[in-house]
Order: sequence, then structure tokens, then C-alpha cells
Amino acid sequence: MRKYGATYASSVQTSVEWATGAALAVSRQLFNQIGGFDEGYFMYYEDIDLCQRIHAAGFAIHYLPEVRVVHLGGGSQPEGISPYIELEYRRSQMRYYSKHNSLLQRMLLRAYLFQKYATRTFSGSRENRTTAFNVLALITKGVHAHRN
Repeated sequence: MRKYGATYASSVQTSVEWATGAALAVSRQLFNQIGGFDEGYFMYYEDIDLCQRIHAAGFAIHYLPEVRVVHLGGGSQPEGISPYIELEYRRSQMRYYSKHNSLLQRMLLRAYLFQKYATRTFSGSRENRTTAFNVLALITKGVHAHRN
């Protein structure tokens, strides 16, 4: 479970901001009430978005220490993160920020990503440079991460 983005382990049941989708159980009624998963996300941030909407609907996310979940991390990416997945991760991140964060926070994210990927366009492998270029295009064109 996660609390404020960090791994959370406790022997006490407590409320948390979000839980990873692999360890999240939601009633069908609540899931339908909040509109289910936003299909505009691809593989990343959909669980955090779902938890944010659960909170907005007046419900809480609870960490239950007696429940154990084994999640084989990286199972969907056994070879590591491909350039395509890295781009999709950033697209999902920008979608999440556009839905749930302030204009200042969105601007700070774009500035951070611009700085991070601008330096990569001049170094590394061709694949690395191409990914960096694509992320920069996503940021500088002002393209919203929303998929229609």
C-alpha cells in the first residue's frame, strides 16, 4: 500500500491517499458510481486517479495490515521500460496532473520534464534520444495527455 507516494507498512489499519491497483479492492457499486477506470490512461496512473475520485466521492482508502498481496512487479515489463512505455508513462502522468492538480503544479511538472528530457536529446543511444524528443514534443506543443 502507499501513503503519500511512499511504501507504507504498519500493523495498524489506517487511511491512505492511494493504493496500487494490484492491491486495491473496490465494491462494484462504488466502482460504477465513480465511473470506473479512466480508459484514457495506459498502464500507469489509473489506480491513483481512481483513488482520487473515490476520495472526491466522499469515501476513504484504507490500508489493512492483515491482508497480504504479492505483486510481481515488472511482470508487464520484463525487459525493462521500453521507449514507448516511457512515453506512455509521461502521457499518463500529464493526464493525471491535468485532471487533479493546479495550473502551477502542471507548469512545474512540464518544466521538470523539459529539463530532464532536453539533456537526453543530446546524449545516449538513438532510441534514448528519440524517446526524449517525443516527450519534449508532448510537453512543448502543449498537447494534453487526454486521449479521445
